[in-house]
Amino acid sequence: MFTGYCRWRLVKTLVRVQPGDPKKACLCRPFSCGANRAHLHLCPIFGFLAQLKPPDAGIGGPSHSNERLRSRPVRVKFPAYRRYREARIAASDSLMALFIGARLGGHVLSTAPADPSARMPQIFGLIPGIDRVNRTLGDAARLLGEAEGHLASMGIPYVLAVHGELLVAVIEMLREDGRDDPTRAWTIPRRTQPSEVSLDVIHEYVAERCRSAFPPERLELFHLARRVRNRILHFGGEAGSRLPGDYRGMSTVAKADWERLAAVRLRSVEEKSC
Repeated sequence: MFTGYCRWRLVKTLVRVQPGDPKKACLCRPFSCGANRAHLHLCPIFGFLAQLKPPDAGIGGPSHSNERLRSRPVRVKFPAYRRYREARIAASDSLMALFIGARLGGHVLSTAPADPSARMPQIFGLIPGIDRVNRTLGDAARLLGEAEGHLASMGIPYVLAVHGELLVAVIEMLREDGRDDPTRAWTIPRRTQPSEVSLDVIHEYVAERCRSAFPPERLELFHLARRVRNRILHFGGEAGSRLPGDYRGMSTVAKADWERLAAVRLRSVEEKSC
């Protein structure tokens, strides 16, 4: 459901956060909003460009297609990239299904003709596992209405993990190509296992081995999303004191991209520090 044209660019990883309790900025609760806005914008966009050298011409001389290959770059979709794309689509579809399912369930329960004090197992007894939600219809509708923030808190680390797995595969390919020499003094030190390279330096790690650089505004977006993930995983979703400063310190271009793609400013961390 999330779409993106894959190119040799950095991840566009955006999350949408709205104000929560004015006394405590929180990254878990603020993901509720109007029904016409997307709640989670996590759209990793990455791909591979390669200059292909076609094989030597066989009997009959070079083909017309080989001549075209010599004249322009060709996009190569490696097996690792194809696996990443499948995982990204599956994650996006599953997250959106859960979001819409929560809204749909809340709507059905709040408009049901049954008594709001009736319990879920009484009304939907044929649904497997319904006894685990032994709540009234009204209470269940409220729970579903509050579920989106929790879903976002689960989805953000999930999607960043999918992107991180791709970058680990990129490092493995770089090593197979001899571009991660263990005897060389790298600015970002070589790690024994590609999976040991942390997300806070993994793009820079790849860029140094490729003798290239990612667009700085894309790196800003990724690193802010990564810090949001860290606050969710390690601090229960509280914004803390550093994240608001990180957001305020973003370049004009990066902040404009964040707000354009997320459709909202990160007000809850911009205006208040914990």
